[in-house]
Amino acid sequence: MKERITRALYRLAINAPQADYLDELCEKLALPTSEVCIRARQCLEVILYNYSALSVFTIDSFIQKVFDSLVWELNLKPEQRETTNASALLAEAVQYLLEHLSTTNESSKAVYEWCEMHTHNALVQSGSWHIEKKLVSRGYQLFSDQYVLPINGEREAQFSLATFQSMQAQLLTEKRGLVDEIEKGWAQIMATLEQEGIEIYALKQGSSQRNGLVAMHTLIDKMHAEDGQPLKVSATILTWRASTEAWTKKGQDDLIPTLTTQILPKYQKLYKLILRYNTVILALRKLPELGLLNELRSALDTVEREKGMLLLADLAYILHGIAGDNDASFIYERMGMWYQSLFIDEFQDTSRLHWELLKPFINNAIAEGGTGLLVGDVKQAIYRWRGGDWELLAHRIVEENNGWQKELRPLDTNYRSTKEVVTFNNVLLETLREEIKHKYIEGFSTLCKEADIADIQERIDK
Repeated sequence: MKERITRALYRLAINAPQADYLDELCEKLALPTSEVCIRARQCLEVILYNYSALSVFTIDSFIQKVFDSLVWELNLKPEQRETTNASALLAEAVQYLLEHLSTTNESSKAVYEWCEMHTHNALVQSGSWHIEKKLVSRGYQLFSDQYVLPINGEREAQFSLATFQSMQAQLLTEKRGLVDEIEKGWAQIMATLEQEGIEIYALKQGSSQRNGLVAMHTLIDKMHAEDGQPLKVSATILTWRASTEAWTKKGQDDLIPTLTTQILPKYQKLYKLILRYNTVILALRKLPELGLLNELRSALDTVEREKGMLLLADLAYILHGIAGDNDASFIYERMGMWYQSLFIDEFQDTSRLHWELLKPFINNAIAEGGTGLLVGDVKQAIYRWRGGDWELLAHRIVEENNGWQKELRPLDTNYRSTKEVVTFNNVLLETLREEIKHKYIEGFSTLCKEADIADIQERIDK
């Protein structure tokens, strides 16, 4: 990457025919070609005279470098090997945790009983008592921002077994309440239908499951018969809860006012209750593994020490613990180098944890007269699966009120796609614009407050 930078500057400096971005730089900077060439030559000379001072890293490799310089402070053995095989170490940690269950004290007994209860539930629901795979899968939460960023005391409390036991009790209470509300809601619908003299089977689709009332009754029966299972809402129910146009047959237009004012609101409320019920059921399903996160973290630490290995995914977790309360000078001293300015590209894919680790370096550079520059495009965010948080770039950093200023530069030219792809995207996004704004942007307060898709149209590179 350093070679690419110097090569590009050299071509600009000599005004070579293949110089990258020369015309764009002249236009954006409002400078003649000769002045751009002079500035490129000056930049190239500074870099070549201080070549070792220019460093280009991925965020992961930079964190690796910081980590290597802090091995002594981390109390790690020099022979400790690093590995990316998280699934293998997590599997061993799960095995270690389950093999060392005991009832010797109150805390150990609580963990034992928690595992015993949920193993029994897994056996009843799926016919298998094995929970190892689910624990391994949930173990990746140990490397997430939600688990790593809280300080140790807060993390221990937030992810303690007692917390999840309390959460489970609350969810079970809410589940029972929702079951009662759903039963009462259905009873109210039946009572209103009887009062208005409307027969369920006389409505459109008769006694089949394409009759929304029949489908709803079947769903409620399943709620009782398959306790603990989420309820699958059929397309029929989705259609019937939208309007009463799908409810009646020819010659039943006189029923529409009554159905619309008396029955439909109750039906829609019942639908929302079922969605809440499903949410509670799915939350209860996640608790068994989440309740063991702290214990799994402890087991993973033990396995890593015994095997002399360290997960690369753990580097940021460990560094956050030691570097979080120290300024950049402490870390620079250990690294044996200093950064005057930092430029971070593709920032839309940076996680909150990585930002917390990088912030001391950037703040230090700015405080000493250097530069901190974050560049990205939230529409190109693709790393949500590994913790990337596009909201940092969109608004959160500016909202921290720490002196950061944001400059928006719409990127309306597509240099990569064919005309057909760009045209299709423009038509699709234009069609969905209002639906996206009303159903998603306005419906979720966590989304960017200034979110606007008015400039989503792209032009084709000529």
